[in-house]
Amino acid sequence: MSTPTAAKNVTSPRITQNRVKGAEFARNIHRATPEASTQFKDVLEPAYWAHVAQKFALYDVIEVIPEGGAWYAQLLVVGCSKLHAKTQTLLFTKLSEVKEPEDKAAFRVEFKGPQRKWAVIRASDKAYVQEGLDSKEDAAKWLEANEADLSALA
Repeated sequence: MSTPTAAKNVTSPRITQNRVKGAEFARNIHRATPEASTQFKDVLEPAYWAHVAQKFALYDVIEVIPEGGAWYAQLLVVGCSKLHAKTQTLLFTKLSEVKEPEDKAAFRVEFKGPQRKWAVIRASDKAYVQEGLDSKEDAAKWLEANEADLSALA
């Protein structure tokens, strides 16, 4: 007969205090707003980030929303130098498409940056009719609701 062996106390590893900290101290989250014509595949190229790569550190996150809001992406920086940033896609989604107003000649809906946001612009003289709207959908709804009044003034 064999003699019984003592059961070993096996414990799983546990993380220590010094290995956990707030994410805001460990990495940065950047927001990039490329031109409306920028395609998602463009931002995946390491050279795309050449002019701003020095801002990034390994495992930073880049939120990308092009002007016009056609899509949204979150990228994780998995390699970088002063001249490039290699990224891995964490999230990509196409955002809702908004139908342009039927009478394109009279008014346009455009994104005019973080201060003016979405704006309704009269095509004839490029005057801002309404600005500061939060989304393309909001601007299109505003234009639809006010189109009769705007046409009367034109």
